Amino acid sequence: MDFGTSILTDELVSCRLSGEFPAPATVLSDGTWAAGSGSDAPGALTGAGCVTGNAGTPGLYTVTGEPTLSVNITLNSEAQTDNFTFSPDSACAVDYDNASTAASGAELCGALTVGTPSAVNLPGASDVLALTGPGAAAAGGIGYFSVGGTISTLAGGLTSDTPYTATFLVNVIY
Repeated sequence: MDFGTSILTDELVSCRLSGEFPAPATVLSDGTWAAGSGSDAPGALTGAGCVTGNAGTPGLYTVTGEPTLSVNITLNSEAQTDNFTFSPDSACAVDYDNASTAASGAELCGALTVGTPSAVNLPGASDVLALTGPGAAAAGGIGYFSVGGTISTLAGGLTSDTPYTATFLVNVIY
């Protein structure tokens, strides 16, 4: 995940990086994002703490297990060591249906809520349109979830030309 150089250093402002995506085909087989539009498009930045017109890159993560296995994914905020807070409040995980046709439409990216376990099924051998592009077969047992979130600066703001690292925890229970 990368907000890039798109965060203002002003104090007490927020910038949200969208980690949602409207359809599985927006993530390509090499793990990169396809183009999107609007404030919820992957990488869209919104808020008074964002540089207007810029975009970031949401994080794309994998969960590996037995095909069709149900897993629980929980995102958790963590205290930051610098002068900002980060909440992974823009995230989703793909729940696969093990169907052999795209017409099932069940490979949906469901929202992940901070602190709340979300049950999702890993893809089976029959899943299609599973984050590898239209008509492509999913890799059995390899599921995807994306994370964006909101950075809020605290009193005093941030220092220009300084790299900052935001941390968060992901719990996956098989």
